[in-house]
Amino acid sequence: MTFTLTLFVFAFLPAVLLVYHLIPRRFTALSGAALLIASLAFYAWGEPINLLILLVSVTLNYFISRMMSKNTEIKGRRLWLAAALIFNLGLLAVFKTTGILPPIGISFITLKLLSYIFDVYTKKTGVRKNPFKYSLYILFFPGVIAGPLNRYNDFEWQSVDAGAFTDGAARFVRGFAKKILIADTLALTADGIFGSGTEMGAAVAWLGAAAWSFQLFFDLSGYADMAIGLGNMFGFKLPEDFNYPGMSISLRDFWHRWHISLCSWFREYIYLPLGGDTIDKNRTYMNLIIVFIGAGLWHGGSFNIIFLGIYHGLFMVLERALLGKILDRLPRFAGRVYTLMIVLTGWVIFRADTLFGAFSYIGTMFNFSRMDISAAVDLIDRTTLTAFAAAIVLSLPVIPWLKEKLLRRKYGPGISDALTLAGVTGFFILSAVFLTGRGSSPFILFRF
Repeated sequence: MTFTLTLFVFAFLPAVLLVYHLIPRRFTALSGAALLIASLAFYAWGEPINLLILLVSVTLNYFISRMMSKNTEIKGRRLWLAAALIFNLGLLAVFKTTGILPPIGISFITLKLLSYIFDVYTKKTGVRKNPFKYSLYILFFPGVIAGPLNRYNDFEWQSVDAGAFTDGAARFVRGFAKKILIADTLALTADGIFGSGTEMGAAVAWLGAAAWSFQLFFDLSGYADMAIGLGNMFGFKLPEDFNYPGMSISLRDFWHRWHISLCSWFREYIYLPLGGDTIDKNRTYMNLIIVFIGAGLWHGGSFNIIFLGIYHGLFMVLERALLGKILDRLPRFAGRVYTLMIVLTGWVIFRADTLFGAFSYIGTMFNFSRMDISAAVDLIDRTTLTAFAAAIVLSLPVIPWLKEKLLRRKYGPGISDALTLAGVTGFFILSAVFLTGRGSSPFILFRF
């Protein structure tokens, strides 16, 4: 099941919310059981066999964590850690390399399982004897498929008052609108251009690259908004995952703003154990390359993605060695243009079917001798133009700035609340109309 199914929006979610909030707050175990059952049903919808695979994995990791905690000697703990790594990474490799259709969300679930195992191994968290809370942490349906990733110690139930519930619902609608109205609309343009298989001018190539980049951002950030909003409605705080990456002034800054919880996982569980930047420069540079190649392998291991990992890793090394000092002396605008060009080119590599196709497409983008602007204009209708305009505005901190300005006025808070309510209601209705009319494409990370 996904967040953009009409079944989820109009039946599953209202039913689960009703049952969950009818349970008295003092019966937290019963509330947790209701959420765990709902999470199992959410995952089992359309994938009952994969649910069995997932349950076996969760159970085995639970057993490993228990056995690890009973070992007082470091050698025994390392053996159990090795067993966990072999099992989890081996299972992931089977689905990534054999062509077998993987269970949805297996990549993120594996990272959550490993983070718990690592934290038990390093004693940052105690092993949990209660298998139900542990299972709910892994399978909690708002974040089970594509994050945001959170650590077990941060997965704590909080009371849900009317304000928290309303904020969560508004956050869910915001993500819902991002996905349906912007990402899915621009996907039509991106798919048409990348899948045309015909020669094009530079203007059309740039249009396709821009449409795909916005599609990717609003698909991923839309999912994160929906997951965080759902978490709030159930009393669980999930971490923020995007912080206006379009404002990045360097590639390093970009990776502190983009998919924050995922990048934090790779930093904490791979980069820092390798030594991070505490050793000599050459070792630091190698660690950066290893992390980005590892991220590429986690995404699927195709030539495009591995190359993309090397591409970003090399630019991160260049920034550490030289470019960073130059960017610090330049105006912020120059840093943003530089970062945009690096990221946009990288997303083309991510989107193209083959590495050769990516290089060919990038070559077309920078072949300014053949612009063919009229061909690009012909591909933009009113709906597409509106989606692009909304994407540009929402990629920048324009709305928070306007809200802050409004709140400073005498009647600002009341007006702000009224505008928020009207906006949430209007965008939900409009998104629902689009959803029932044309459906919704799968979330991009479902492929990984």
